[in-house]
Amino acid sequence: MAPPSLKRLGVAALLGVLVACGGDSPEPPAPYVFHVDDSVSPCGDFYAYVNNPWLRTAELAPHEKVTGLLYEMDVEIEEQLRVLLESPSHTQTPAWWRMVQQLYHDALDEPTLENLGFEPARPEWERIAALDSKAALRQYLRDRQARGIPEVFEVSVTPHVYRPEQMVLNVDAKPLGLPRADYFFDEAHAEIAAAYRRYLQQLLVQAGLSASQAHERAKLAFDLEKHLAANFFDPLASSDLRDDFLVVTHAEAEAYTPGWGWAEFLLTLGLDPTAPFLLEKSDYFPALNRLIEDLPLTQWQAYLQAKWLDRSASSLDRHFRQIRFDFRARYLHGAEEEQRWSEVLSELDDTVGELLGRAYVEHHLVRENKARAEALMTELRAALRDRLLRLDWLHESTRQEAVRKVDLLRVSIAYPHAWRDWEGLSLEPAQYFNNRLRLEQYAFQLNVVDQLGPTPPEALWGLGPHHANAEYDATYNEIHVMAGYLRSPLLDQRTDVAVQLGGLGAMFAHELSHAFDDEGIQFDATGYLRDWWTERDREAFEGKVARLRQQVNEMRPWPDQPELGPDGALTLAENIADLGAMAIAYDALRAHLARHPHDHRRIGGFTPDQRFFMAWARMWRELVRPERLREWLEVEAHPPGKVRALLAPSNMPAFARAFACAPGDPMVRSAEERVSIW
Repeated sequence: MAPPSLKRLGVAALLGVLVACGGDSPEPPAPYVFHVDDSVSPCGDFYAYVNNPWLRTAELAPHEKVTGLLYEMDVEIEEQLRVLLESPSHTQTPAWWRMVQQLYHDALDEPTLENLGFEPARPEWERIAALDSKAALRQYLRDRQARGIPEVFEVSVTPHVYRPEQMVLNVDAKPLGLPRADYFFDEAHAEIAAAYRRYLQQLLVQAGLSASQAHERAKLAFDLEKHLAANFFDPLASSDLRDDFLVVTHAEAEAYTPGWGWAEFLLTLGLDPTAPFLLEKSDYFPALNRLIEDLPLTQWQAYLQAKWLDRSASSLDRHFRQIRFDFRARYLHGAEEEQRWSEVLSELDDTVGELLGRAYVEHHLVRENKARAEALMTELRAALRDRLLRLDWLHESTRQEAVRKVDLLRVSIAYPHAWRDWEGLSLEPAQYFNNRLRLEQYAFQLNVVDQLGPTPPEALWGLGPHHANAEYDATYNEIHVMAGYLRSPLLDQRTDVAVQLGGLGAMFAHELSHAFDDEGIQFDATGYLRDWWTERDREAFEGKVARLRQQVNEMRPWPDQPELGPDGALTLAENIADLGAMAIAYDALRAHLARHPHDHRRIGGFTPDQRFFMAWARMWRELVRPERLREWLEVEAHPPGKVRALLAPSNMPAFARAFACAPGDPMVRSAEERVSIW
């Protein structure tokens, strides 16, 4: 794909695409009006000032764990997809959509699911029970991955970090059954660990074991997974990505984990066994090898059967689904009830998200919004480029490499450059469970095995285009903006430029800034993992990052829960990107207002600068169940919305000026405390 043109739109053109179809009009139609909480000072708690009116009336639906502006957008998109899925097919309906409709309807066919009960999962259960040796166990694990079903490790495909023109296999540890490895050990999470073991036991009982058998086998399974967790990779252990993986041949991998059979594994996938691949660099794979040798085969069978049930429960009858819901949704996240059709949509999203996105794009994307978004991204990328040229802490050699990275960065807006029809996939009617297995194997072949080769294809999208989201891939130096973002309230012709830039514009700039977060800076403009920084610049960056980490660690944004706070290390990349996002988007706003002074007017009593920051805070309004919030703070790389609404503005003198804040106000940091990176 050729890099997008760097030709900048004139600011008048930007205004035209952002606020109205009718050109550079000084009065956008029916602008959005903010309703704020005047009892709260914006200089004290800006999040509350902007969002309290919404929070006073917001409610969580019984099935929801969190809601807010971005979540509401996804809910609306889900409802639109539901209508499409439940619409009658006709002769003009493409085969790929009829297939998705069949999957959806079969998943909601409760009489058939009840009649089948455990039977769809029984063949794999019995296959595990029939394993008669460690060699058979190893072969089973290899075969499962070849069918796209990870058991103790998982594979993906990525550009080679030292030769980006070559696509290679990437082998990582499979995620655990609890949110984080330390949940298996920490006293603070002992109740959750015990609940997880009871959950596995309940699944085993439902599969037909007696209570005593299930208790014993659940303990064996839990203990084995605890052994795996003890050697699980800690992504925060090192900031240098070169510490995360090994580039190995099968012979080198075999020396690292003797007896595993890496050549056989590659052959099982139909790959060249002599080709190098990436292997997670941690204690996990050597430990896995030892556990296969040292633990009884019966314990491995107990583990594999329990994990098979955990994986299968959502596609079986209501008894299995209820057990899974009670632990994973109710106990861990506080949800009160299941919304079955929505859960099915999430399951389909895991495999055929591209097809869901294609249907959404064809029926609901406003084509003019794609052009508006492309124009907005062009302006923001130019603003980032200008900022890089002005930064006083970058050495010239680092600056030029950074500018080159911006120049070569590729952007895909709304949907991928080509659709795939998933041809050759045959499904059985009324067999949702077995069809999901076929889908997983087909998707693995399509998205992993078929992608390997000497030339990187277009970057695969991590999410279907229907989501209200965006992503940056450092190995491709490429941004994807999903079509779900390109709608009201983030992209709305009624919205003035200040609100547009403080909302969607800042989100676009956030993805641009990921090219220069603590991981992004380790890749050059072509996706090559190399150090292109001077030592002085690296030290300056690390100093800024250390202050940002400290700021986040000191935040206590929930006064009624002072023990809760974000983790500055866990959320570092997102916080760096938020800081950059607001700086870039604010520059774009000031440039626009300098050329269009007639837009420097109050709307609803607020200046453009105020509305810019208010749009940012509005975007992060959230209502979260307490159970979900606690887990979120411990495991998620993205901080909760309240943290995001407060952190970046508090580091910007422009915010203090906009709201006439005084030194010492909570939203004002001193010159020594402030952090500005990009």
